[in-house]
Amino acid sequence: MRGGATQLRVMTNTIGPHLLGRIPPPDSRHLESYALSIAAPPQGIEVNIARPTLSAYNQGQSPACVAYAASKVMNWFNHYAFDAPWLYARCKEVDGKPGQTGTNARAACDVLRRLGHWRIIAGKRVKAGPQKAHGIASNHWALSVDDIRSVFAGARPEPVLIGIDWYHAWFKPAQRGGEKWLQDIPHAGKVAGGHEIGIWACSDKRQAFGLSNTWGKGWPALVWMPYSTMTRLFAHDADACVITDRPSR
Repeated sequence: MRGGATQLRVMTNTIGPHLLGRIPPPDSRHLESYALSIAAPPQGIEVNIARPTLSAYNQGQSPACVAYAASKVMNWFNHYAFDAPWLYARCKEVDGKPGQTGTNARAACDVLRRLGHWRIIAGKRVKAGPQKAHGIASNHWALSVDDIRSVFAGARPEPVLIGIDWYHAWFKPAQRGGEKWLQDIPHAGKVAGGHEIGIWACSDKRQAFGLSNTWGKGWPALVWMPYSTMTRLFAHDADACVITDRPSR
């Protein structure tokens, strides 16, 4: 990190095949001040957004799910690959929790607004450095399942970042009708930690959102989470980040 190394306390959320790494913001002012305001969506939404599949978005054993998930979303907006470890380091400078590993989407958005993002080519940062044109101008926060559905019902559906509790059973999603599903919370065991992951699909037929992780080929390409599960997660410090404006180019 810039300004010298910071000693980070190792968290306990290292259970399962991957590290988690989302820690909630210290307060909810972002939700109160920048709540998404969109008309209630119609029924019949069926959207599955094409996802970047670059190995650059495999966080491996790092606790940087927020930075990897956010970089994957920014790749979709910009059509460029981005340096997730750089974004994670910048998040740790602003998230208010320097003594803990992990961060949150609020910090990531603060960085993306202020500095933009740093493009990579063949795994190496471009010499130009981070560019504001590759960041965001504004973001808002969905507060309900219908808020998220409204994003997918729009003229240009976009992925939504969610920061949620992650349950033990979800490391190995269940098979159901030829698809992978997150188990219902009462059958998912205890909370293993916090995780940031992208919603890339929305299906009213399934009554579920499709999640794409940053864990490489060791986790299914798309896993379905029932709307009812997301509603329960909102009651336990979850947040849902929606990019609402991009910088002019």
